[in-house]
Amino acid sequence: MTPVVRGVVAFVVALAPAAFFVTSAGADTLTGAYGYVAFAPPASGANGSYSDSIRYPNAYTVPSVSDGVSGDTFNFSASGSSGCSIGAKGTGFTYANAGVCSITATSSRADDDQAPGGGPDGDADDTVFTGTLVLTILKATQSISLGSQSVSIATSIQLKASGYLGSGTITYAVVGGTASGCSINASNRLISSSAGTCLVTATISADSIYLGATSSPATITFTVPATPPPPTTTTSTTTTSTTTTTTTTTIPVPPPVHIISSPPQVAPPTSMVIGPFAEGSFALNAKLKKQVEAMALLIKAKKYKTVDLAGYTDNVFSPAFNLALIQSRAAAVASELASDLATLSDANVTVTIVSGGPVIVLASNSTAKGRAANRRVVATLKAS
Repeated sequence: MTPVVRGVVAFVVALAPAAFFVTSAGADTLTGAYGYVAFAPPASGANGSYSDSIRYPNAYTVPSVSDGVSGDTFNFSASGSSGCSIGAKGTGFTYANAGVCSITATSSRADDDQAPGGGPDGDADDTVFTGTLVLTILKATQSISLGSQSVSIATSIQLKASGYLGSGTITYAVVGGTASGCSINASNRLISSSAGTCLVTATISADSIYLGATSSPATITFTVPATPPPPTTTTSTTTTSTTTTTTTTTIPVPPPVHIISSPPQVAPPTSMVIGPFAEGSFALNAKLKKQVEAMALLIKAKKYKTVDLAGYTDNVFSPAFNLALIQSRAAAVASELASDLATLSDANVTVTIVSGGPVIVLASNSTAKGRAANRRVVATLKAS
């Protein structure tokens, strides 16, 4: 062997151990990897940190994710003040109230390193990427109304707002008018010391689900009672051949007659069921929206003034999750009903969400048909 050949062989042999060492340690072969998990639009952000928002009680679909590596799968988790949860594979996202939810996606792979000669190396240093989407659930909007009225100045009037959905505190305020001495006492009764108008607004404060709202000013008119007419006096004169006698007779005016008409016919209370809802969901599909629309038409036709909504469900999830779920279902029905009543120009209806319960069942939870029957919202319609 010539000296030159011997030198080349020695150089190759000297390099071989080093090259073998680097390869045997395992080297990530993540072609195209971002280095983080990216959330697709409508989420906005970059480099593994994203944000998005929705308004309660709308459903939310978690955007698709990618880390740039073909074939990777992802595990999901969710937590936050909104009472949110998500399935391990990114499906079944739910939330209970307005607030913030942090959704984390983590890449999941068994082995991404290459051993000498190709194939996974079996070590534990595989690269894992994560990304976080901060979802803000905005509070739902609501409205509140106060009707205009006319009363005698000698009386007070009880103020009563309507049309709201939340559970916040309701307060009233005098914001103007032509009468003097307009004031509201601790029992929310409006009084005035003179004839004229008092302009009054109603305000409901925000709660954990709904934003606060203030009504347009209502005009409350105080009038002076009519003065009754004076008694009627008649005079007659009698003349004889020797004397003239004048007699005055006072005829009292009878008191005014108040005609009491028969009370209007009041529709008896009735109940309607909205359901079934999908398992673990409070979203209203087309069928459920048709049921709410039919209820709005009945309220309009029968002149119902109050609606109590109570949600119920099956026993599939935990008691804590079920409690949040039934309240969300009742709130979704209340929001849709308010929209339908506004379309029908029937704003003088009070809708209240009352405590239902997952344990009050219509059918057995042991069958799919029974569980579906239990996933419902019961509406009680009353005339007052």
